[in-house]
Amino acid sequence: MFRRPDYVHSIVDRMVTAWLHRLDQHERLGLLKAPPMKFWGIGAAQIFAAVSPAMHEEFALRHEARWYERFGYNFYGCCEPLHDKIDIIGKNIPRLRKISMSPWVDFDKAVEKVGDEIVFAWKPNPAVLAASVWNPQAVRKDMEEKLKKAKDCIVEIHMKDISTVRYQPQRLWEWARIAAEVTEKYAA
Repeated sequence: MFRRPDYVHSIVDRMVTAWLHRLDQHERLGLLKAPPMKFWGIGAAQIFAAVSPAMHEEFALRHEARWYERFGYNFYGCCEPLHDKIDIIGKNIPRLRKISMSPWVDFDKAVEKVGDEIVFAWKPNPAVLAASVWNPQAVRKDMEEKLKKAKDCIVEIHMKDISTVRYQPQRLWEWARIAAEVTEKYAA
């Protein structure tokens, strides 16, 4: 991006053009049940996680905006911490309704910036399920602390990227039970 900005712009532009071509083709062939404006647009630019908000906007979001324009609602992010980029994401993605936040997000900043305008899709750290000793009290404490901070936000909890539960699938069931109890407690 620093040495060859035009090259990066051309790559990202070409990629978005390819996505749009595929979407147009799906529409022409009748492969969609409805027009894209009836669907959610989903995307992320994880490769830009470590760049500044300005570079993320210039090299990703401004190009990707053509994609998001085609959808009725949009969901952005995946496994990158976006707490310092919420403003530029909202500015560049039309009809943004949901933003994903990774386990490495600065939760306080994210809560402050997201507010109650869009859904905060929070991803807790899946490492709790892989620990040598299962600690449901730590899971509950972390969820309660986070949801207390996010009391003015619309929050979804997405447990993703689970690599192991150490041959104890009951950890998943217990995690889900705790999540249900804690969210019920903090639901408004």
